[in-house]
Amino acid sequence: MGLDVGWTLLTLLVPKHFTTIFTPQSNPVAGAWMTQGRSRFGRVELFQREDGVKTIVSSLRNKAWLYLLPDMNFGPEESIFVPFFGEPAATVPSLSRFAKLSRARVLPVVTRMTASGYEVEVLKAWNDFPTEDAQADTALMNQRLETYIQDMPAQYFWVHKRFKTRPEGADPIY
Repeated sequence: MGLDVGWTLLTLLVPKHFTTIFTPQSNPVAGAWMTQGRSRFGRVELFQREDGVKTIVSSLRNKAWLYLLPDMNFGPEESIFVPFFGEPAATVPSLSRFAKLSRARVLPVVTRMTASGYEVEVLKAWNDFPTEDAQADTALMNQRLETYIQDMPAQYFWVHKRFKTRPEGADPIY
């Protein structure tokens, strides 16, 4: 999948300490296979969500690079509702929080499937991010993600069901 292709290419070619966050798989064989695949190149460290924010922020402050897939919906307890393609989407505000707490810059990575394989593009750092407002930052993040997705909507991971959690009183989308 394109999600892992970006990670693999960066850890293979960029001589930096990389970290990422993952959710353990319910199938231990699949989980071990994914962990081995994500750990095979470079200097990498895989964090589980349960490892907590302090561990991740500490690694960022120690100059590790965090490969984060920030358009996640972990339910109303951990998410805020911000627009995504005109619909309120429960989105974790982790990108803003990690960037603010660690004083890290955000460099978007866009992975595309092409006729000859994959293309991974590291874009310019966001100069206006983060701000003091995590909600505004998360809305801006979604807005920028939309622009990347609009270039290749069929390649976005739509099965993730970005709109499965709805604001109270909102009609279901699925």
